[in-house]
Amino acid sequence: MRQLFNSIFIVVLLFTQSEILAQQTEIEFDSDTVEPHLLLTETGAGSSFSRIRMENQLAGWWTLAARNGTSSDFNIFYNDGTSGLNYLNIDPNNDLTTIITDLEIDNKDIIISGTDPDIFLRSDGTTDPGISFGDNGFSNDGRIWYDSDIDVMKFGTTTSFVGDINVNAFGKVGIDIDRFSSTEALNAQMTIRANAGNTVTPAHLELYENNNSGFPNIYFTNFGLSGFWEVQARSEGSATSDGFFHFIHSNNGTTTDEIMTLNGSEGFVGINDATPEYTMSIDHGAGSPSTGSDHGLNIEQTSTNTAWTLYTRTSNGGDLQFFHEANTSNATTPILRATIDSSNGAYTSSSDRRLKKNISSLENQLEKVMQLHPTRYQFKTQDDDSYSLGLIAQEVQNVIPEIVTQLASEEEDEVSFLGVSYTELIPVLIGAIQEQQEIIDLQKKQIAQNSYEMEAFKASIESKLNKLVNSAIKASLDEESKVSAIKTGK
Repeated sequence: MRQLFNSIFIVVLLFTQSEILAQQTEIEFDSDTVEPHLLLTETGAGSSFSRIRMENQLAGWWTLAARNGTSSDFNIFYNDGTSGLNYLNIDPNNDLTTIITDLEIDNKDIIISGTDPDIFLRSDGTTDPGISFGDNGFSNDGRIWYDSDIDVMKFGTTTSFVGDINVNAFGKVGIDIDRFSSTEALNAQMTIRANAGNTVTPAHLELYENNNSGFPNIYFTNFGLSGFWEVQARSEGSATSDGFFHFIHSNNGTTTDEIMTLNGSEGFVGINDATPEYTMSIDHGAGSPSTGSDHGLNIEQTSTNTAWTLYTRTSNGGDLQFFHEANTSNATTPILRATIDSSNGAYTSSSDRRLKKNISSLENQLEKVMQLHPTRYQFKTQDDDSYSLGLIAQEVQNVIPEIVTQLASEEEDEVSFLGVSYTELIPVLIGAIQEQQEIIDLQKKQIAQNSYEMEAFKASIESKLNKLVNSAIKASLDEESKVSAIKTGK
């Protein structure tokens, strides 16, 4: 009753004021924090509405309706005189507000707050719901919409329904992809298509660092792990690391290693070398491959698992060593095959007895060497007038097949060529020289024996000749004595 008397008093007060109000009814009331200015109570069933209806002389009317109970909705209806349409429905039980018409907000912001705020766009027509962005002329310069035909969310700058950015149901992103469906077989979480030769679109992806002391970079890491890979680069014209491209790795997320560096200014590549000064620079740690270390440069044949490793020694001035591993899948350590001395460049092959078996001596090497045919020749690919000295592999193969090697085969290289190991020819030449020396030594002995016998024969002849001469002289003297005696009569 108190509210009713207050309302009647206000209405009477309005009519007694000298000022004529523009509106038909005005309610003025200090409702503090509890009492409403106007209360509408529906006395019917819980599903009935309390309503305010607004209409003019034309057909159709608007209705504000609310109900409480099992459904505590608030609605704004419009009825054109034949059928009604619910334009706004607020459902506090589900925290849901439904608007079935376009919503335009001029020069205002929309703020949606709460523990789990959502905006749902649904389309009851044939087209999919979307959000358009345009100027005052509604030119639709940009649009966000859902393509229900292919289950893809699209972001574009035109209304041609070809999204510049598309996200499918599997969380994969396509940029500048004409048809990006949820079932399309893509190999990456993000696919970017661009015409890199187009001056308008110079690259598929550009990273721009706003601070010249920093690097544009990309991190690669797995969820929950501290280690990472980082790719960073700096363009030309910076104060330090000018034009460098780095591949950096970290095992613990703190200390990093420069795995590979590209120097764009010089065209240099560095492996474990952050400032390469050569076309290819490899910096490896200490630890010889012969002890099981994996340092050095390794070249491996994948089908056979055979490999060569080049390693610079820590001691001996940094000699270059060549290691060979016959089968990397089961071998323990590679075998040192050769070394190039850092001080004089001498090439030394491994020749330790402990590395060898089935050792035997070479024989009759002089005969083989005498069958070799040293030649002077030019290669068919030569364009100059220089000549080379050497042997013909096919001729050597008939005499010393052990030092002839098939450098290329028809099966693997589609061409067949032979080569001669001149290093292995050295033992043959040494054997031939030794055999020749034996002959010379034997001839020396024979000559010495012949000389001795000749001297003995000469001495015997001289002795016999002396005896014969002396005997003849004595006989002559005796004969002269006899003749003289006769003449003297003695």
